Amino acid sequence: MTLISNTDGTTIPNPATGLTVYHNGNAAMDAGLYTNVGTPIAPNWTRGAIINEYQGSLIKKIKYEGTSPDATKTVQIGPVEFRFSPASYTVPEMRFLSTLTSNTLVNYHSGQFVHSTASPPTIAYQSQNRTYTAANWNVWQNVAFHATDGLNTLERNEIWLSIQNDPDAIYCVEFVILNKGTSNIYSIIATRY
Repeated sequence: MTLISNTDGTTIPNPATGLTVYHNGNAAMDAGLYTNVGTPIAPNWTRGAIINEYQGSLIKKIKYEGTSPDATKTVQIGPVEFRFSPASYTVPEMRFLSTLTSNTLVNYHSGQFVHSTASPPTIAYQSQNRTYTAANWNVWQNVAFHATDGLNTLERNEIWLSIQNDPDAIYCVEFVILNKGTSNIYSIIATRY
């Protein structure tokens, strides 16, 4: 079968929550097994992946070109979403995708890798904890290497994080900016292990 989109409620009218189908693939969605994680009235078809403590990972990524970051260009993986800040231009940010029912601790390990043609690359690390609450779960929060530090071109921030309410997963998110003449290439690559 071929689904129209990830919110398709026409191909299978009122699909049951948990219904899994094989989607043949189209321009909107890759082929694979999809499960309705929404409701029969508001379907949300999500592609399945085999990820457990012994095998597999899930990678989501985005790359786009522009003179400044685009707030609509995000990467959603697991319970969280990442983007470059539209206000601070080069600062990586994160927020949760759904309401938290309890305070959730996120542990970050950030690495900053700076490439220079004049000297050897520099690498620095730091760790921090941040608590997300029912009041701030959907507020974009800075996850930069330093509190207000963003990236420059030829620089990469890599963030490893664990989420208290998602104990079986480890996330690695890379934020990269490359210069391309009068514009930049912005990349966000998120992996869930």
